[in-house]
This record gives sequence, structure tokens and C-alpha cells, in this order.
Amino acid sequence: MPGRSKYSVGEVFQSAGIPELTYVDRSGRPVLSELRNEVGHAGKLICIYGPSKSGKTVFCRKVLEKRKPILLRGNSIKSPDGFWTLLASHKGGRNRQELLQMLERDRTPIIIDDFHKIPEKTQRLLVDPLRTIANDGTTIVVISIYDFALKLFQADPELDGRVFGMKFPWWESSDIAKIGICGFSKLGLSVSKDVISALARFSCKTPILMQDACFLLCATELGINETLEVVSQKDVPAASLQKVFTTLAHREDPIFKRLRIRARPAVTLKVGPSLNICDAILYTLSLHQVVEPLTVIGLRRLLVRIVNETIHKVPPLADLREAVKTLAETSQSKLGLRSALVFDEDKIYIDHPHFFVWLRWSFAPTFGRELPNPFPRKAAY
Repeated sequence: MPGRSKYSVGEVFQSAGIPELTYVDRSGRPVLSELRNEVGHAGKLICIYGPSKSGKTVFCRKVLEKRKPILLRGNSIKSPDGFWTLLASHKGGRNRQELLQMLERDRTPIIIDDFHKIPEKTQRLLVDPLRTIANDGTTIVVISIYDFALKLFQADPELDGRVFGMKFPWWESSDIAKIGICGFSKLGLSVSKDVISALARFSCKTPILMQDACFLLCATELGINETLEVVSQKDVPAASLQKVFTTLAHREDPIFKRLRIRARPAVTLKVGPSLNICDAILYTLSLHQVVEPLTVIGLRRLLVRIVNETIHKVPPLADLREAVKTLAETSQSKLGLRSALVFDEDKIYIDHPHFFVWLRWSFAPTFGRELPNPFPRKAAY
């Protein structure tokens, strides 16, 4: 078709890096507009925290892309010396002093992603070198799933007035839907609003999951590999959407499998079998989209709703804490580079973008729970 650009489905729906063709610019929202302004200040130390894979890093890279920021991964930093070595591998410099001079001259912004994956002792030891770099006018952005880094830097009197902290806003359903709307349009594909709604809802308001789900729908269920010559309307049955998310769930990371811990039954569901305490916690998480940190007290309240207490009482808080701690430790990969759960200050954080999908579409069905319905009567994102 004349005038129509041709793209592969992999170019359109891209879950790694910055999705150039389906990037949704949310910087117009007041809180993100403020963040954009702060990121532009020289010598600022900016701490951004929020749910895993909610777009924090992509947003900062997009805002700073003309200044070509250095991106450091927290899981690659084990010590202060490791930090300097990693930084030098990106920037150059024969020694630390020369590296600092180069940073002062070029003012190249530094983004430290997944700061929470740096050992806590090392996090504390990094305050001094990061302050030194910021003093020379370099903008530093620290990204994490919780606010420990913000508290750490705010406690340093020498950084008083130069630390900016922000909780990164969760995605609105309408913004997640735009990924599908934009991407399907670029492929010459027209699908119903109900399909877009289901994709957005099942993606747990996470952009990376929406990208993956849209890619799979096109490539495996609709047989579309590139932009169509003529715009085409496609019907998508419920079974196709269920298959897409079941496929995503079965791509489960090996760390998920380790969460199936054998133990004696501790609770019996009102509708369903008896479960051990760890399975009961995972089953409870599968019923709720925990986009905010969940306290152990909150977890117990959710358990009370689904447990038949005439057979087993809901475990006390101390037992739940110990079980959650066990799950968090078990979910760590062997090298500590990835995890499904993080347990910190009595709060549970989801730290893996596909964990919700695995819980809902692989784990829960093994206990008799039906697959989610893509088209409920009252469809909502």
C-alpha cells in the first residue's frame, strides 16, 4: 500500500530497551513533568522508586537520551571498587582521578538501575563517591523498587537540598492500552476495544507485559509477522487471549519453580484444596494485583477471606513473616541477579515482571482455579 511504512512485529512490539514505535509519552502528566525538570538539573541526585518494570528506567533514558547517559545495573555492583570499575568501563579513564575529571568535563548523566540489588553495605558505602561525582555537576539518577536509597541520601547533611525523590506513578489503563492501539495500527491491524481492554487488564498495567502479549497475539494467534498491505479487521476469541497469557506463564523463569516448597498443609481454601503456608501465600497473591507493597498484616487479611477456618485457622503473623522471608530468599537466582519477591521492612514487593502472569495463569490453575475470562460482562481495564 503506497505511503504505508512496513515494520516487523518484533520492531513494533519491543519489550527490551526503548520501544521506539510504541513508546507512550507520559511526561505531560504533572508528576512526570516535574521529574523531567529535575532530571535536567546539573549536580542533582535523583531517587526514583516504584513497582518493578513500571517504566522508570525507560522514562529516564528517554528524557536524557540526547545527553547519552551511562546506564549501570545494580546487580553488577558488589562493592565500591566494583562501582568504579564498571563506571570506567563505560567512560574510560586510566585511574579514578582521571575518570572524575572526565565526568566533570562532560557532565554525562549516570543512571543506576535496580539500586536495591546492590548489597546493603555497599549501598551505604556508595554515598560518598556518588556525592563526590554530584559535587562536580554530574546528574545522578538512582532507580529502585522501594525508597531506601532516598532515605540513605537524605540522611547525608552534605547533600542537603540536592536530593530529589519521587515515587514513580503507576500506569493508567488508558496509557497501557495505547501501546496496543499504536502497535496494531502500525501493523495495519484493527481489533476491538474489548481485546485491547483484556490485553491491558491481563498485563497488570505493566508496559513490558503488554508489549510481550501483543507480540505473541500477532505472531502466534493471528499469524502476522509484518505490516499488512491492507488494513484488516481481526476477530480475537477469548481462547486466543487465554493461550497468549498461558504461553507467557509457561515461559516461567526457573526461579518461580523453586517457590514450590514442600511442606505440610497449613490452610484449606473455602473453595479448593488444602495448601501449605507458602503455596497459600502465592495463591493469595495470584488473586490480587499487588502493584503497591503489601504488608504482612495486609496479606493475612487477604488470607482470611479465602481460608476455611473451620478446618485450619489462618497462620499467625510470625509464621507468615517467616514463610514470606523463605519465599523471598528462595526466589533469588543463584548469582543474586534476579528475584521474584523482595521482603523488606515487613513489606512484600514484586520484583519480576512475569511473576503475576505465572501466578495467575500457571500456578493458580494447578489448584483448580479457572483461567481468567478475557471478556467479562462489565469489561474494565
